[in-house]
Amino acid sequence: MSRTQNIGLTVTEGTDCKSAPARVNLIFIIILLQGCFPNIPPPERLYLKEIKDTSIKLEWFYYSLITSTTPDYIEITKGNVIDTICLCNNVADLKFENNQIIIGFYGNPRCYCEPIEIPDSVMGYKIVVDTTHVLKGLLGDPRDIYKKDKFGNKIYPPYYPGKQANSDANVK
Repeated sequence: MSRTQNIGLTVTEGTDCKSAPARVNLIFIIILLQGCFPNIPPPERLYLKEIKDTSIKLEWFYYSLITSTTPDYIEITKGNVIDTICLCNNVADLKFENNQIIIGFYGNPRCYCEPIEIPDSVMGYKIVVDTTHVLKGLLGDPRDIYKKDKFGNKIYPPYYPGKQANSDANVK
């Protein structure tokens, strides 16, 4: 039922030899596509403020992307649970006082031009929305940002001469 060819391959009768080039083409396409879409690392978080309390941690950050406008994220962590409180472009301040999360906004909360709803509470903490902040100048105040290394240490950009990598100016 089988025969041996000159090059030492055994071909079984009834085998569809036409599907072999199709498999080679499929493998070539997969390799080509993987080369076009390499493993892109996730964007870096640039932190604006971090508040640590005995039971929760609040983080205000945005992702470093190519575009100049990326929305700010405010996340709360309690134990192993992480929840995003809001995703918007006009956050002015973040505070935690008397078991209340106070988020200051330049006007009403919005993401780009769309108004957004902020929940009344999250993880048992009341959220207070403060819309009384006013932009100073055309672009507002420059934002004091930092990154974190793999150990959680702060890394400030070189253009902040007064900041040190171990400074806790934005951690309460």
